[in-house]
Amino acid sequence: MLEVSGALPPLPPQVLALAHMPGGVRAQWVLQADWQPAAAGRWRLPLGQSYQAGFQFGQRRCVLHLEDLSLGGVALRGTRQETAMLFMGRKIAKAVLELGSGVQVQVDLIVRSRRSYRSFLLGEQVIVGCSLEGVSDEVRVVLERITAAQNA
Repeated sequence: MLEVSGALPPLPPQVLALAHMPGGVRAQWVLQADWQPAAAGRWRLPLGQSYQAGFQFGQRRCVLHLEDLSLGGVALRGTRQETAMLFMGRKIAKAVLELGSGVQVQVDLIVRSRRSYRSFLLGEQVIVGCSLEGVSDEVRVVLERITAAQNA
C-alpha cells in the first residue's frame, strides 16, 4: 500500500503506467495502488515563528527551523550548507526541539530522508525528514498535547 501525505480524502484505486527506454530497451510497468491519506497528527509549522531544532556536531553548533512535527518525527529546513552533514542514517544525539511558548524537549533524531526545493523568498532549501528515537513518556505526552491542540 502506498501513502500520500497531505489532507486528501481517500482516492479510488488508481492505475499508474510507467514506461522507460534505457539504451533502446523498452520496459513498461503497470501499478495499481490504493491511495490513503497520511497518518493524522502531523502539524505543519508556520513560517516566521521560532520553532527550531538545536544540536551539536563536535564543536559546531547547528540550529535548523522545523518544517513540521508529528509524534513519529520532524522535518528540518535549512540551506544546503547548513544541512550538508545530515546524510541518510545519521544520528543526531540530544537535539533540543523548541516548540514555541517556552516548550523545549530533548530527543535523538535519525535522518530518514532529504529533498531540496527552491523558494522565492528563502532561495534553495533542503528538507530533512527525521524520526524520533528513544522518546521518553514525558516527551511523548508533550508532543501529543501540542499536536492535538494544533490539529483541533
